[in-house]
Amino acid sequence: MLVVWGNTLLPSHLCTVSGTTSPSDLGDTASSLTVLQLPCLACFIILRSTPSFNRSEREMNAQLRREQDLAYEASLAEDRAKVAAREAQQRSAALVAEQLAKDAKRKEDLKKAHINRKRIWQSRLPPPPKFEEGSTVQLSFKMPRGSRVSRVFNLNDSIKLLYYFVLSQDDSPTEFEVQSNFPKRIIPCQPFEESDVEDYIDTPDNKMDCDEPEVITDWSRKCQNDPPSFFDIDLTRPEMLFVLNKDA
Repeated sequence: MLVVWGNTLLPSHLCTVSGTTSPSDLGDTASSLTVLQLPCLACFIILRSTPSFNRSEREMNAQLRREQDLAYEASLAEDRAKVAAREAQQRSAALVAEQLAKDAKRKEDLKKAHINRKRIWQSRLPPPPKFEEGSTVQLSFKMPRGSRVSRVFNLNDSIKLLYYFVLSQDDSPTEFEVQSNFPKRIIPCQPFEESDVEDYIDTPDNKMDCDEPEVITDWSRKCQNDPPSFFDIDLTRPEMLFVLNKDA
């Protein structure tokens, strides 16, 4: 411990007084100590002014500053890490919210697209032809929920008309197949171009409700990608076909 003596710091063991002391005694004691400790005081002052003492003191001060700087940098780095972690968490939460919003919008768009597709093909289908033996066939369909519908088809028409007839029913599934039981087989009636329901999503470049769809009267096979005719696939006799929900 150091105490102040004038303008000089002294070690406390050089000037310690213990016990009860009166002011006059304290003055005498101080005078006596001054005389007695002058040699020590002189040595201490000389020691403190030496280059080695100053260098040691500077090194201690420098070490203290380094430790303080390191502690400050560590605290600053910890604060920065906390801020970075919080910002990363906020970005992640924002991305999750954005993706959820996109998924919800896409789900809603697809739902509307299925409704648009059904509405459009309900308007495009021609009325059924009059039944004539040898040139037409009447087919019945059992829907997944148990309801039944039937229609007369021209044997020379492509069976894609069958697909759109099923699709246009109010209780038809979004994705379906048509199956016959005698023989048991899947009827390949889905047109190649009808593979993407996204074509029916209402966009600024693809408005679904601008004009009333025109009725299609020619359902003959136009190209190799078109499904075959009723005659070619041997759907020429009245029978019950089953509509299967592919999403079930």
